[in-house]
Amino acid sequence: MTKLPNKPKRILLAEDSAVMRQLIRSWLGTNRGYDIVGQARDGKEAAEMAAKFQPDLVLMDLFMGDYDGLYGVEQIMKSNCPCPILLLSAASQGEELLLKALAAGATDVLAKPSLRNGNLQHFGLELDQKIKAALATNLAQKPQAFASQAKHSFSTDLPYEMLLLGASTGGPATLEFILAQLPENWPLPIVIAQHMPQAFLPAFARRLQKLSKLKVSLAQNGERPKPNQVYLAPGDHHLLLQGTPNDYLFAWSQRRHPSYNYPSVDALFESAAEVIGKTLLGVLLTGMGSDGAKGLLAIKEAGGFTINQDEASSSIYGMPRAAQRIGASRRELSLSAIPPFLVQLLDME
Repeated sequence: MTKLPNKPKRILLAEDSAVMRQLIRSWLGTNRGYDIVGQARDGKEAAEMAAKFQPDLVLMDLFMGDYDGLYGVEQIMKSNCPCPILLLSAASQGEELLLKALAAGATDVLAKPSLRNGNLQHFGLELDQKIKAALATNLAQKPQAFASQAKHSFSTDLPYEMLLLGASTGGPATLEFILAQLPENWPLPIVIAQHMPQAFLPAFARRLQKLSKLKVSLAQNGERPKPNQVYLAPGDHHLLLQGTPNDYLFAWSQRRHPSYNYPSVDALFESAAEVIGKTLLGVLLTGMGSDGAKGLLAIKEAGGFTINQDEASSSIYGMPRAAQRIGASRRELSLSAIPPFLVQLLDME
């Protein structure tokens, strides 16, 4: 029997810049796996076209006049035919609007290249990777949370001293949920490696701060992690822990890492496993690819406790699946079960 070729993925392009539309059309036109079914010039038109054409994916510009990308995301995601939405955003503007769009259901973001001096070939390759990740997204509804839990009576003799979280596609909303559900007096430092461009991380830190009573900041080179605080890895460096089990600091690194460019979840997890070891909690969350799997295994082999998010609650099960395949996780949990389980672990003697 002759195998039928796969049908091209149907893409709706929402972009008000004629130059950018032409750039994206030209690039997608060289890839036989994609077919542009419509072109919208604002969020309202994008929502109307999405209802009409029911595309596999929407490429959505963030800034488009009176009806911006956030409007388009909100309308599409609450319609009868929601689909993955990949946001296009200039890295120098709109960080707060971007995070609102991600919270409304957009899958991921891709920074637009500079038309004057940008690396357009690199943009094309990254666009292809982001589209493939977005097409693999599970659009199942995630639990929502907007307020931190009440204080918890933690023991003074804690069995763990640091919580590490790693995430990629679908990570922002997942991290928001976890931090909002942890008690406001959560006693450990929380260190996060989230695949996100550096330009958007300060706004993401501010958003997490609004949803959690824990202090949230970007980890600084040479800084000492403190209890009851949340640290985000920078988007233009790897974040490592360096020192001894009783005396360690954050360190930035720009060395190449096989799993991901910046920031690598593996780089953070592996360095922490080497320095801290058995008193680590490591959690690997939604994301495309396999970054974090080897690092989670390193934490487990050092005696720490490891968790990965389950498939049903993951936007993309790639990273957690990779961890499961190599036996890196001691427990697989749904997103809603992760925060209470973490609290339970600290209550264990």
